[in-house]
Amino acid sequence: MRILLTGYYGKANFGDDVLLKVTYGLVRKWRPEADVSILCDQYIDDYVSKLINEEVSIIVPGDKGHYDVIIHGGGGTFFDFGNYGILNHIINQLIKTIGFKKYVTLDRFVRKLFNKQRLSADKRLGWGIGVGAYTSSSVKLRQNLPILLDFDALIVRDSLSIENLQSLNIDNAILGSDLAFLENLWVPSSINKDKKLHNKQRLGIVLRDWMIGSSTNYLELLAKMFPSLNERYEMSIFVFDKRVDKQLLEIAQKYKTYIWDPLEIGFDKYCKVLAQQDVLVSSRAHGAMCGAVLGVPTVLIDIEPKLRTIHEMLPNSTVLIDSKRLILENLIEKIEEMLRCERAAIVIDVARNKTLIQEAVKLTLVNNE
Repeated sequence: MRILLTGYYGKANFGDDVLLKVTYGLVRKWRPEADVSILCDQYIDDYVSKLINEEVSIIVPGDKGHYDVIIHGGGGTFFDFGNYGILNHIINQLIKTIGFKKYVTLDRFVRKLFNKQRLSADKRLGWGIGVGAYTSSSVKLRQNLPILLDFDALIVRDSLSIENLQSLNIDNAILGSDLAFLENLWVPSSINKDKKLHNKQRLGIVLRDWMIGSSTNYLELLAKMFPSLNERYEMSIFVFDKRVDKQLLEIAQKYKTYIWDPLEIGFDKYCKVLAQQDVLVSSRAHGAMCGAVLGVPTVLIDIEPKLRTIHEMLPNSTVLIDSKRLILENLIEKIEEMLRCERAAIVIDVARNKTLIQEAVKLTLVNNE
């Protein structure tokens, strides 16, 4: 059996590297004999093979081929916040008028006619996918529709993804959760999740560059608070994606910083340092989810709707704070609240999500043998 794994892979993003490890682990348990390949947008040396501890075939975008199964392994890969002008707005409105399914049928016919077919498979499965919104002029929408309408089984990680799919007249998704909650497939066995004892409580900062839809640069607001936070707590900044988060990297130079680089720092070591924090402040979805799995509660900075859904998934082990109203006193109040979060509350949140994604994945495998 030939299986292709695809996602936001090969880009040295810590959260998505967790998803890759989990997806690969699930596939190996399901089909240990399978010939597995991984689609990587930007493949860096052999880090993917090091990450999963096994040599694996790498496929790059543009390669053609047919597989028995294509598996989309987690992540928020279906969305588009870009503005592409009035012409693309008109094209998308025409597509909406004729119907998304008719557009996809036409797209497939034209691609076959000109020998421009996409990667294809007998079965296409999606596990723990986050589906965001598309702007009215989105170019990516036209690229994603043929994939979204091709799933034999699609597990989404939150209710907002269900709503976004329904706006595209796609109503066959299964509500599950995020693959990161399958901790046995990525959390190092040496991790200690118990309450830590430090002279100073440890504060982990897990942020991302973000200016979409806002005139306020929340990173600049936070940077002004870092000296006070660093004095009050033992503060460390975690950079999950150094290719993308250039402003965060610049700010982080003054502080203790852990930059995820799979060629320079081991995965287990990075997880261990993250687990040693007492509380996180994060604007990254996988900052909060991985944090919870590692036993660390999170103050979520609400920079986009996705973060609100993460709070709904982790109601006991996260709190929200509005990115447009960041005040030091309010942030410290939220941090102190999460420092009082009991380990049992985090366990409840993680267990619920783990059950949801386990049962959903099992259902897709049983129904698509």
